[in-house]
Amino acid sequence: MNPDVIYNALASLVSLAIGCYLYFWRFRSYRIDRFRLEMFRLRDELFDEADDGLIDFNHPAYGMLRSMMNGYIRFAGRLNLWLIIALVCLTAGLDVPTEESWLKTTSTLDPKVRNRLNVYRDRMGHLAMKHAMIVSPEAHVVGLPLLIVAIITVALRHRTLNGGGTSSPYQQTRSTVAAAIDDTAFAYGQGELLPV
Repeated sequence: MNPDVIYNALASLVSLAIGCYLYFWRFRSYRIDRFRLEMFRLRDELFDEADDGLIDFNHPAYGMLRSMMNGYIRFAGRLNLWLIIALVCLTAGLDVPTEESWLKTTSTLDPKVRNRLNVYRDRMGHLAMKHAMIVSPEAHVVGLPLLIVAIITVALRHRTLNGGGTSSPYQQTRSTVAAAIDDTAFAYGQGELLPV
């Protein structure tokens, strides 16, 4: 056998092994740290706005939002596409306690303040979804079609249970997915779920 062929095969094998190590282990650690950093920055922005008078630090809405952010920071290593799919499937058609509490807590706030806090929730959910898609290598092959099917299923089930409703399927699905993830993050932030 030609020594060049053997050398090229070994070099390719070593390069592939290094690439797999970097992508499946090191990149994931980097993304978890990056997600936590982005969530810390978002939490700091919320703190700065509260310090500037947006909302009282003792208001339950501020505490809930901060607890959700702390929960995301705490369980960043567990957040992936499969967890999101499981949460969507398990909570479909169920009332999500955190969502109900959030709506009740923010109902007394000025509409401008409520909208600003909802912007923080949306940004938080966007960061979580982006992180889950990036750290799940299987998302591009298998998970993305499964997530789409799960979202469509939840939208249809939610629409059937609520008699059609007035909001679009996208809004219903987005709120259902985000509420399920936020509920888990809130539980972690409150210390109700401990990492195993």
